[in-house]
Amino acid sequence: QGMVGGVGMIPGVGGLPGMAGMVNPMTGMVNPMLNFQQNALAAQQQANAQAVLAAQQKAAQAVAVAAAQKPAGPPSRIYVGSVYFEIGEKEIEQVFSAFGKVKNVSMIPNSETGKHKGYGFVEFESSEAAQQAIQVMNGFELGGRALKVGWANSALQQPTGLAADPTGNS
Repeated sequence: QGMVGGVGMIPGVGGLPGMAGMVNPMTGMVNPMLNFQQNALAAQQQANAQAVLAAQQKAAQAVAVAAAQKPAGPPSRIYVGSVYFEIGEKEIEQVFSAFGKVKNVSMIPNSETGKHKGYGFVEFESSEAAQQAIQVMNGFELGGRALKVGWANSALQQPTGLAADPTGNS
């Protein structure tokens, strides 16, 4: 019946590696296609596992990049408007540093006059400092003008009556 020594080998094949136990249960004969199919299936499963791992690593990298690009925590950037034109960034920084460490002051320049356009942005190291600056400085008179101070990040966070960033940048 094709059985050699009861091991299930094809006569004349002489015990090829990986062929032992590859007996077709219906015929009792060794089926070389069964070995090929099992190897192909194992290779496909390994390839699938590697593809899943690669996809997971790529997703983890994307999450890490997105987290690095997203600002951490609440906003700390505020809009300061209705600023007297003779008051510069250094003076704005001095005034607003009373509320906390100022990271950056950016007054929007007017190329025609060489001065600023009367508004800009102050960024604090903490959102608490920004919140306190908004509460105290909105409406505060500086250089004969009442300042308009609010959140720069979203029109929804700005105090009532304060226009959104006129540049469209926030």
